[in-house]
Amino acid sequence: MDLGILDARQLSEAEEDEGPENSTRNDITAALASATLAGSFCSSHKADGTSNLTPALPSQAGLCITSIGDVPLPLVPQHEKRIKSSKVSQLLNDECWQNTWSIDASKLTSKNPSWEVSVGNLAKSVAYKFVIRPNDLRADMNMLLYMEAGSRVDWCIDDEDSDEFVGVMYIQLPSAFTGGEANIFFGQNEDEGVTETFDLGAGGEAQFACHYLAHFADCEY
Repeated sequence: MDLGILDARQLSEAEEDEGPENSTRNDITAALASATLAGSFCSSHKADGTSNLTPALPSQAGLCITSIGDVPLPLVPQHEKRIKSSKVSQLLNDECWQNTWSIDASKLTSKNPSWEVSVGNLAKSVAYKFVIRPNDLRADMNMLLYMEAGSRVDWCIDDEDSDEFVGVMYIQLPSAFTGGEANIFFGQNEDEGVTETFDLGAGGEAQFACHYLAHFADCEY
């Protein structure tokens, strides 16, 4: 699940007087270019509360999709078929995404009353890891992505043209799958860049808890 963009939030004048000026995408990119700490450009973990550094997300998201209804997780074959055939789903086959279905955020709701608050807490945790003030960051849901066996993502980079867009956070809902890795690359070229690899609980714990993956917008994935 792509929870979309992490934006620099505009503070009130009173808040601005109390601290440094808001970070923008250009500020963050410049800071990352001079950083030497590997991994500072991305973050990933199981979001079940077992780590003191990662707030828990409910394992029951209460996902409801327009024209499909309530969707149990992990997905069962019946709902996999309904997602792929639904009029609200769009099949992505382009230079980045292969055999992946997307559903716009306007067609998605969570019936779990604690979901939105939990995602907000996770976004604040990601802000700390990225050395951004938590009040400067918010997570706006963008779309739901469904990837079946054989789906893949070729190397690509997000090209959102906005100074407030600083990165992307994916939330992987409880899923039963094997294989597959997420690779995040940051750098000017292969010789000077750094790649981080995450398995997102493949083949085991992924079906019992949400996992998240966040990275800055200038990273390739």
